[in-house]
Amino acid sequence: PRRSGMLNKMRQSAGSWMIKILLGLVVLAFIFMGAGSFNSGRANKAATVNGEPISIKDYQQTYQRLMDRLRSQFGERLNNEMLEMMNVKKQAMNQVIETELLRQTARKYKLKVAPSELAETITSIPAFKKNGQFNQQQYKMVLNQNRLSPESFEALQRESMLIQKLRSIVASGIQVSPAEARQWDNWKNAE
Repeated sequence: PRRSGMLNKMRQSAGSWMIKILLGLVVLAFIFMGAGSFNSGRANKAATVNGEPISIKDYQQTYQRLMDRLRSQFGERLNNEMLEMMNVKKQAMNQVIETELLRQTARKYKLKVAPSELAETITSIPAFKKNGQFNQQQYKMVLNQNRLSPESFEALQRESMLIQKLRSIVASGIQVSPAEARQWDNWKNAE
């Protein structure tokens, strides 16, 4: 009887140790899963500007556009030494940060690009014309050659136009209130 009582105590303490070990393993699993999701969240952003994340995808696209421009400019002469000297990675990062700052400022002053403005700008680009007229097939072909969809190109173009509007306001050196910026934007769109 004394032996069976001792065995029961050992079983109970072994059971409680097993439960503690299992709970410890569950806690560890949650910690590692949490750390993984935290790191994956950090891994998706290249930088943060005023609390707004810049995605690695945005950075990579900017870097790729810079590289494409350099390849078309220098051709076969472009080598690693030149890329290091030009510090292309830093240029790409500076560009995405500047673009995000300008985007935030444009949003602050509620500047917009009207669909008609965007369409007019795109249809006036010479690369998309055939016989002096905008050609939809030419448009798609040129975009395809540059690894862009019409949607992504139009988003880039809209952003570029928005930034250009903001730069022209800043370059004029005139203090503009948000209401005046909206009024100017409406006047430009109506024009």
